[in-house]
Amino acid sequence: MQSKKYSAGSIIYFSGDIADKIYILKSGHAQSIFISEETGVEDREIINVGEFFGVKSILGAYPQEDTVQCITNCEILVISYEEFETLIEKNKQIIIKMLRVFSNQLRRINKKVNLLMGTESHDDDRNAILEGLYNIGEFHFKNKNFKSALYAYKKYFENANENDSAYNTVQKKIEECKKELKIDDIDTLSSNTNNTKEYDTGDIIFLEFEKADKFYMVQSGSVKIIKLVKDVEKLLDIVYSNNFFGEMAILEDTIRSASAIANEPTVLLELKKENFQNILANNTAMGLKLSKMFAKRIFDSKRRLLILQLKEPELRVYDALILIAEIQNIDRDAYDKTHELTTNINDISNWCGLKTTDVQRILNNLQKVSRIEVKQSTIVVKGLNEFKRQVDVRRKKPGHH
Repeated sequence: MQSKKYSAGSIIYFSGDIADKIYILKSGHAQSIFISEETGVEDREIINVGEFFGVKSILGAYPQEDTVQCITNCEILVISYEEFETLIEKNKQIIIKMLRVFSNQLRRINKKVNLLMGTESHDDDRNAILEGLYNIGEFHFKNKNFKSALYAYKKYFENANENDSAYNTVQKKIEECKKELKIDDIDTLSSNTNNTKEYDTGDIIFLEFEKADKFYMVQSGSVKIIKLVKDVEKLLDIVYSNNFFGEMAILEDTIRSASAIANEPTVLLELKKENFQNILANNTAMGLKLSKMFAKRIFDSKRRLLILQLKEPELRVYDALILIAEIQNIDRDAYDKTHELTTNINDISNWCGLKTTDVQRILNNLQKVSRIEVKQSTIVVKGLNEFKRQVDVRRKKPGHH
């Protein structure tokens, strides 16, 4: 741990710099300069004495997302990641507080992303829960996916009473599903009671609108995170081996904000809500793993939000290419060179919230003027600096140092 002194006006680090240290403001006044997730333009925030900064970037293994400048003469503690781990080990409550802050921030950002994507979040009231579960059941029933429909109808029943409008309809639908599946009892579909559970492709792990009583770690296979929007399933994320999911609702004591479906034959470790804080308090490694995952998700969601705030489809594609360069840790000082980015049209479409046909058209136009070369699983980009210049002009953001 080092204590460093900086004079007023000094820059601690620039946005886009590689993150390799964590900082604590010991004395003085400093500010964070960043692109606001609210407006998509530059904003500033005061850093108070005793506050950490640069934490999310080092945990998420992505470039610094802000520029930090001293307003007055400052003294700053600079610590390595290893020293941060030791600090966490001595004060485990830091992890839980940090996870709650990260979780709240991620949910706030995702609400804005959902709004721009047309997948608005729901309220946690009883009528919204019942309507949501009923609609999910109807979607699967119409598509003759009776196992998933039965799961959704069962969850509806757990929250409903006979005075609710769809109660009798759901009762009949449950009997139809059981008949189609040739089962006598809904509980036939229930999992065993072991902590490790197996799911077949397409099996529901939990549904949007469900009450949260567990969170999960993928031991093998993968899990799709989806939302049902106007009878269309929208893919939000895919969770792969050794990653957690379902923890946000546990941390915030809310209902599920999306559904989790086995993407292939999958084995999960299920961890109970009531054990969550005990697990974190006794397992620093798991707490840090969750923190890293949250930090990465926050970066991805904030960058996606910034992309979606750009009105021009071309600029969205340019910024998505810049994002992929950031993920690959390409130095911004090298943006004038040619780089091969590991991505494809579907990835870019997902980041931009655009149809693949629109992304294809924009990439084709860039390829015609030799700005890019589209390969099977990569895109060769010549001159990311020009893409960045155009995006920065739109955001009215001054260029990097």
